[in-house]
Amino acid sequence: MKRYLSLDLLRGLSIFGMVFSAIIPYGVLPAWMYHIQNPPPDHFFDGSVSGIGWVDLVFPIFIFCMGVAIPLAGRKKISVAGSNSITGQYVRETFERFGMLWLFSYLYVFLNFSTEQGWWPQFFTLVGFLLLFLFYYSYGKRFSIRKVFIYRGLGMLAIIALITFGHFAFGEVISIYRSGIIIFLLAFLYLLGALLWYFTRDNLGARFLFFVGLVLFSAIAMDLDLQPKLYAVKEIRWFFNMEYLYFLMILLPATLEQWLGNLNIGLAAEHGAFYKSDGKWHKNSMQKKWDPEILTILNQFVEKTPRSALEVKETALVWHYRKVDGWLASMRVQQLIEALVTPCTRDHLQIMKGNKIIEVKHPDFTKGSEVNRLLNEDNYDFVMAMGDDVTDEDMFFALPNNSTTIKIGTFSEYAKYNLLNQTETLPFLKKLMAL
Repeated sequence: MKRYLSLDLLRGLSIFGMVFSAIIPYGVLPAWMYHIQNPPPDHFFDGSVSGIGWVDLVFPIFIFCMGVAIPLAGRKKISVAGSNSITGQYVRETFERFGMLWLFSYLYVFLNFSTEQGWWPQFFTLVGFLLLFLFYYSYGKRFSIRKVFIYRGLGMLAIIALITFGHFAFGEVISIYRSGIIIFLLAFLYLLGALLWYFTRDNLGARFLFFVGLVLFSAIAMDLDLQPKLYAVKEIRWFFNMEYLYFLMILLPATLEQWLGNLNIGLAAEHGAFYKSDGKWHKNSMQKKWDPEILTILNQFVEKTPRSALEVKETALVWHYRKVDGWLASMRVQQLIEALVTPCTRDHLQIMKGNKIIEVKHPDFTKGSEVNRLLNEDNYDFVMAMGDDVTDEDMFFALPNNSTTIKIGTFSEYAKYNLLNQTETLPFLKKLMAL
């Protein structure tokens, strides 16, 4: 699945900020480098001090990123399922992810013996860290369900054995009241956010009403000092904290579709196999299974070409080699095309060489077919199309002669105009808007 690099970058920066803020030594840096309520030089908590600093923002930013990621991942699952309902599958997978994250909030605490003196506690802490990889590693489709079950089962048995050993050897306390509060909080935020998004994904009004109700309830709870009262009850605070609801107010609005929902625009995906009109997604294509021979060839090239990746779509298979060494990439591209020619010809599939990609796609849908669909739906006073990829040629070719067609970058056989590179695009559009 395509990564959203801007989201990954923001999420990575927030994680770095959280780690960095946790290791800053006291008393050696300016006051703005610490929590506003814990000012130097003594760093005693002072609740009467108002304000927030960058340290207070990094965790909310991470939660915001998590909220943005939920609809992006969820919509992908829905589009792959087509007209089939995935409610049961989505709810089950959501609770599975919640369970794994909730369990992790305990395991990494129970496996941390580093506060004890000596080398052995440090060594077994490292062993525990490695065992978590065995249990939480994403094995992918290359491993059968049986193998994944065996590997994770062995990992969990080893983890339980090590926790038991740590309890008797180092006095490590095993209790439901000992958990990593941040991971524990994130687990519940994911569960609530993912379920709320799914069941209100096509009803933003219901989500807005829930959000307003959440804000009002939180305001009343703060006025009644409900949070400290609940937190004082040990039997409650181990699984519920009012902060879950407060942070949910950050996560819920963080949906990409909400930002674009009021704009009068249409969207098309996978060369028009899917398109959004009147606020709803429509599916043009019938789901077809990919030829196992083609998938095998592509996976083999991923394995023997470091830093390459395979993206599996419903209407296309895309081999990405943007990060591959230039010399190796040029050799692998030719080898891959030669290997794909026979099975693709047999299955009537197209092989396209794009910008650092090799794409195998069904010929039924192109950017040209999406242009034809739009032209059949309405009459337009002005049509302008811009693109920088090989696949945009179909779009330029399908448009009528009175359209304004602009190719960005390399020369186009069908576009009337050309911009040298992508950096010229936004200035050009701003000049058009100023006319």
